[in-house]
Amino acid sequence: MHQPTFSQDWFSHNIVLWQRHVAPHLISIDNPKVLEIGAFEGQSSVWFLQNIPTLRLTVIDPWNFTASSSDETFNRFKLNISPYIDRVEILRGKSELAKSLASNQFDAVYVDGEHTSAAVLHDAVISYELLKVGGLLIFDDYLGGDKSIMYPKPAVDFFQDAYIALRKIELISDGYQRIYRKLNGISPPQF
Repeated sequence: MHQPTFSQDWFSHNIVLWQRHVAPHLISIDNPKVLEIGAFEGQSSVWFLQNIPTLRLTVIDPWNFTASSSDETFNRFKLNISPYIDRVEILRGKSELAKSLASNQFDAVYVDGEHTSAAVLHDAVISYELLKVGGLLIFDDYLGGDKSIMYPKPAVDFFQDAYIALRKIELISDGYQRIYRKLNGISPPQF
């Protein structure tokens, strides 16, 4: 079996959190479905696939970090997930592709794509619609990023304020990554 290789490790510091919150949630579901927005070389993808044997994974990523590394990164991703390829759907492109997916079908969505606040807010709203009630919405780098332009925190905070007010989400974990559970919510007043 192929041993995955990664040029950088941007994921392993999340494993304890995922073992505490993400794995128990997904293991409790028959044939869980996960959407991953942003995958790079597939370190989090491999974690999902290795730890949840019945999981089906949909991955969206343009793999176009730089013209010279685009194909190399995409090829490394494909090699890393190759033992699990029968459980993976790969959509190569921007997160806009998520709009073409059916609503309420995923048990978890991991948002780790473009890190500008505008892009994170866009991905948050789309991801919420794609989640089943009870599903987990995971945001990477909530407490990280370049504070000038590549900064997810303002978008995640705005999303949280808007959706918690209507009881559409509940906060599960508030560390470096933010994890929310989708709730039924309340209907806003009709005017």
